[in-house]
Amino acid sequence: MATINGDDFTRDKETHLSDRHQQRCAEGERGQINAARMDEDRHRRQRQQWNDKDRQQILDIVARQRVAFC
Repeated sequence: MATINGDDFTRDKETHLSDRHQQRCAEGERGQINAARMDEDRHRRQRQQWNDKDRQQILDIVARQRVAFC
């Protein structure tokens, strides 16, 4: 048993495995959160592209109508 200043630093195998499992779960959650953020960003960019495309089509239609009525 290893002690430093009266604190026990010996860890049993079960505690070590449990801590490692918790660490892996936390890493997995962070990976899932990052993947979700990337998907959200990708969808946001796609919606912006669609909005830009729709806006340009509307401006083109308005410009053609103005030319037609002049």
